[in-house]
Amino acid sequence: MGGIGWNLLGYSQYKNLPIIQIADIAGVWGISFLIMLMNVAIYVAIKMAIKCYKKNPRLKIKGDATFKQELEINPVIQTLFVLILFIATLTYGHIVIASPDAKGVGTKQSSIKISVVQGNIQQMFKWDDRFKNDIMNRYNDLTIKATKDKPDLIIWPETAVPGYLNYDKELIQWIKKLIRRIKIPLLAGTPMISKEISGKSYNSAVLFSEKGSILGRYDKLHLVAFGEFIPFEKQFPFLRKLFPITGNFISGKEYTVFGLRTTNYELRTTNFSVLICFEDIFSGLVRDFVKRGADFMVNITNDAWFGKTCAAYQHAACSVLRAVENRRPFIRSANTGLSCFIDKTGKIYKKVSENNNDLFIQGIKTAYIKIGKDRHLTFYTKYGDVSVLLCVFILFICAGKIFLTIK
Repeated sequence: MGGIGWNLLGYSQYKNLPIIQIADIAGVWGISFLIMLMNVAIYVAIKMAIKCYKKNPRLKIKGDATFKQELEINPVIQTLFVLILFIATLTYGHIVIASPDAKGVGTKQSSIKISVVQGNIQQMFKWDDRFKNDIMNRYNDLTIKATKDKPDLIIWPETAVPGYLNYDKELIQWIKKLIRRIKIPLLAGTPMISKEISGKSYNSAVLFSEKGSILGRYDKLHLVAFGEFIPFEKQFPFLRKLFPITGNFISGKEYTVFGLRTTNYELRTTNFSVLICFEDIFSGLVRDFVKRGADFMVNITNDAWFGKTCAAYQHAACSVLRAVENRRPFIRSANTGLSCFIDKTGKIYKKVSENNNDLFIQGIKTAYIKIGKDRHLTFYTKYGDVSVLLCVFILFICAGKIFLTIK
């Protein structure tokens, strides 16, 4: 349940769309491998080429050396192979981006309209009862504003509800009254009191129908260690005194796939799953949701913890790579952060912004997302990080060869 895999090398290319398209085969680790391979190859080639030129100028295979021998000793030849791999990656990326499937032209796809809400509630006010009504009023106003676009779904961010929805009757009545007024399905991030374990709660997402009834609920599966729970607290109770502000959350058990009725006559229903907070950094978790039938993914989060830093954009880069890996649209709704729409090529095509600012602003954004009818699964979705296993296999072969040479 612990561990935060943040800022892998491959995420640095999230805006470089042609490069990241290979993620549907090799994942973000494959992109990281390519970056390392390119940099090392260029460095070694320049260094050794200069050295070889001074001693014995030659940039082609010697007549008295086999191709295998030359490949092992000549860094220039090695670099040429890496260059070919890089060109192949770029070619693949451009082909995918220009494909009819990516453009949604002449393919079996339908569009649905979704609105995201960015409440921008300051962290110090979120759980202060004195500001409860102010928070409710803000979400009321923003949600009603979003209804003007007539979306199929409105999305609130993580813990948007200022209290426990299944404990506070005022909150549930407020939401149901709002939904009956707007007559649009709503996905709301909210904490929920656990009925099984006293003193514990869930970080959840609840889907309401256009009539205000609850259609489904997802409880966050992967919690933040020392943020939402304390590892080994049961065995070492004194840890709670060392980390007093840590939450008392417990993880969910179900990979929930929500069903959504749409106004699109070609696509009467569609399926989606929710990732809460930093869950979008776990590629395996996203793969599991997609294999269970998710047509698009939603990430609800609260990146206010990061302040005005680049961390919110680093977090969004994770969603970009998950979209490409699984060829599923991603929608992000943040309390503050990057609330945006990402297509299946990883392009961020709409976002909540004001005066060129994305962070610490309130607002809404509505956009269409394209849903594929065939629910095609990518190589990466099916098989995961086989590229990592391949690298480990090659590493063992090289290590064994070095061991035998020394011996």
